[in-house]
Amino acid sequence: MKTGDILDNKYRIDERIGSGGQSVVFSGEHVELQRKVAIKVLRLESEVDGNRLVAEARLLARLDDPHVVRIYDVFPHEDGFCVVMEFVDGETLQAIITRDETDYNKLVHIAGEMLTGLQGIHAANVLHRDLKPGNIFVTRSAQVKIADFGLAVDPSELHTLRPQEVTAKYLPPEVLLRDELMAGEKTPYGQRSDIYSAGFTLYELFLGQTRFRQVFSDVYADDYFVSRRWLNWHGDLTRRLPPLHSVRPDISEQLSNTIARMCEKDPRRRYQDVASALSDFRRSIQGAYATLPLPPPPSRDAKREKPPETLDAVVPEPPPRKSRKLVYLGLLSLLSTALIVAVALVQPPKGPTGLLIKTKPAGAAVLINEDNVGATDKNGVLKFTPQPGVLRITVSYAGFQAESRQVSYSTRDYKELTFSLKEIPKEVLPREIETDTGVMALVSAGEFLNGSEQQPIKNKLPDFYLDKVEVSNAFYRQYCDATGKRHPENPWNFPDYFLKCPACPVVNVTWAEAQEFASWAGKHLPAALEWEKAARFTDGRYWPWGRDYVAGNTNLGGRGDGSQLMAPVGRFRLDVSPWGVFDLAGNVAEWTVDRPEESAAGQAVIKGGSWTDDPRAYGDTTPVVARFRPEKPGVRLNGLGFRCGASVDEYRKLAAARRIVSSEVEKK
Repeated sequence: MKTGDILDNKYRIDERIGSGGQSVVFSGEHVELQRKVAIKVLRLESEVDGNRLVAEARLLARLDDPHVVRIYDVFPHEDGFCVVMEFVDGETLQAIITRDETDYNKLVHIAGEMLTGLQGIHAANVLHRDLKPGNIFVTRSAQVKIADFGLAVDPSELHTLRPQEVTAKYLPPEVLLRDELMAGEKTPYGQRSDIYSAGFTLYELFLGQTRFRQVFSDVYADDYFVSRRWLNWHGDLTRRLPPLHSVRPDISEQLSNTIARMCEKDPRRRYQDVASALSDFRRSIQGAYATLPLPPPPSRDAKREKPPETLDAVVPEPPPRKSRKLVYLGLLSLLSTALIVAVALVQPPKGPTGLLIKTKPAGAAVLINEDNVGATDKNGVLKFTPQPGVLRITVSYAGFQAESRQVSYSTRDYKELTFSLKEIPKEVLPREIETDTGVMALVSAGEFLNGSEQQPIKNKLPDFYLDKVEVSNAFYRQYCDATGKRHPENPWNFPDYFLKCPACPVVNVTWAEAQEFASWAGKHLPAALEWEKAARFTDGRYWPWGRDYVAGNTNLGGRGDGSQLMAPVGRFRLDVSPWGVFDLAGNVAEWTVDRPEESAAGQAVIKGGSWTDDPRAYGDTTPVVARFRPEKPGVRLNGLGFRCGASVDEYRKLAAARRIVSSEVEKK
């Protein structure tokens, strides 16, 4: 597809103005109507995707709202599917946030327009489900338009939403914690969820990118697992946004409270509809909003009205009349200048446009306004055509210091940017650290294999620590005593288990409770890949000790291992990986922070074997430590516990807080 092509016999392609993972956006024109449009060409994976796109377009047809980017047409094309939309001459809210806009009146106006638009969307019985700054545009006339309804649905229809479908930074907690927050409701997502995402967007808007990142310095501690840390933040019901007025003192406490209520993690305490939020918002800004709309156009009779006689004395005398010839020459000069400027503006740019990003080392990840646009190729080059505006470009590579720059870009620009990243000096990390909630082993950075022998998968992770054993009853009791949390239930076949077996692994703990413990301990619930690397070492082994199952090495099923139920953590000394981590194959299965991408939406991933499992269920092609087991996050099982992980940054914070009792044997 190129400039000048005619699509569907009526739309002309003018120029490419943006691209994403599965789409390219062009400016164009409806040839007969002479209307400027934007044309998004989507590459579809299947016919189902095409049918879904048509259904979404029909849903949007009911949205006749000035605050919504209108859809004009949808049709198939050999390159995919074409969506013809209203052309928006302006910039995204993300660009405004990136440049740290401080004009209070402007921000208030944008916020009011955004909420008004969301109110109209809900009034038309549509849920957006993906509100974020990148999907909100501000025109040159300061009008806000909401776009990208790829996840929009009719709330009357049953629907699901997987955490990986939306941007983790703006994800409502009920999508993660359906059982805890939405018990008895058909779907975890409703109008209140859009309100949460809108509130989080407004919080970021009023702070600007710099102050927002300072507030969430723990989330942006490094470039690894930022999305996972956002999921942890939204899923932790104990964490709250710092009051907006405490970070930006010129914001009124009333406005701060309005946005805070929009961002309540419990949907029942949140605004139940946008109208209520908008009403409180307008009251909270103390008249500022009323000064922002443009004045009404003058009436038709305005020109005929005679000025008051009292002003006659101050009206100056008209200047002497010039000859008509001089006037005509002046007008001709002005018209010629205007014509030259107009021609210069409409002429297509000469030469290439876009951004050419070069990096050392090659293969570095490139983010533009926090959206990942890809990685440089083997030559260290990436060509990209972004949306016009102020861009914050961040380049990162494992083991190197990330580098960010801010540039302005228009559709006529061509810019080459070179990033030479500096390697991070190797830090000498202890092989083991003893924290106040247990001993942790270092899992060194580098590549490792997972998957099967037939289809091995190569992955790479930075340094991290993992608890050497599962969290015990003793440490969980310490947590309950410190926080006032209730003790977990005892297994039906082991009365007083929690109090009488302090060295045994804690069980009957939900996914959210495991995350709360990890946060209290200054750690995190490990990702499935972290857990698997700790269990399968670097060579992708099937069992922590090697390739084959050895009876008695681990606590599986109580057959031949001397333990019919849960055993004290670390008792099975042969169930150990080369990293020095125990009980990964047996004793109790363990929660990870991951959510599956398949049909088991809303569930969490469990790793490892349990004393309740039969070892005969694992053949040569099913390594127990590679097993993928989805489970409802609210479930409590006798054979399910957890252990914690810690990033290098979390290790440093634990050390600074004097929560590391001792460390030994440094990494060479």
